[in-house]
Amino acid sequence: MNRIRKISTELLVKYPTKFTESFDSNKLALNELADITSKNLRNELAGYITKKIKMSRRVIEESQDGQE
Repeated sequence: MNRIRKISTELLVKYPTKFTESFDSNKLALNELADITSKNLRNELAGYITKKIKMSRRVIEESQDGQE
């Protein structure tokens, strides 16, 4: 597992309510929650977290549509 996936997963488990589907708000949340000095690393983490949240919401919506 690469470091982006590992760090993102740890942050999502530890702070599940801090992140949203918005890349920009996720960047701000990362600034508050973690000491990340690299702009590139912060952006990669925020992008991966945003992608994971969007995918999980899509799966939830599809499963709800299938139950109706």
